[in-house]
Amino acid sequence: MKIGSRSALTMVGMLFALPMLTSCTASPSDLSATVATDPITVRCTVTQHGTYPNITFTTAAESSQINDTSTAISKVTFIFASIGNIAVDATDSTVTAGNRVFKADLSTGQSKVVTAVYYVDGVEVKRATSTGDCAGFQMPRG
Repeated sequence: MKIGSRSALTMVGMLFALPMLTSCTASPSDLSATVATDPITVRCTVTQHGTYPNITFTTAAESSQINDTSTAISKVTFIFASIGNIAVDATDSTVTAGNRVFKADLSTGQSKVVTAVYYVDGVEVKRATSTGDCAGFQMPRG
């Protein structure tokens, strides 16, 4: 009898604890409300590799919730007006100076303005645009 009641108490305790364990992940609406006013910096860096230029676009969130690697960013997309979108594997991020950084590389000589869009569970939660063109090198012909 005692074993049965102890087992029942354990089962009831687990049922109450389960929702608390699963409710720690932010939903897209929670995250978008939290980060709506948080700044995200979008930068570009141009490097010359031999005769071809390489432009690295990075987006760094200055938000504690986005920077928390337990926040499940499902996708980050870099949107370029002239060439379309580049989706970045959201699991492939680095942390630099406390900021979670996502990166996209382009081998191009064109100037670009880029917008970075953050998604959680397929829902857009944050969008940030670079402050100006990223001036690349001229592509060699031929």
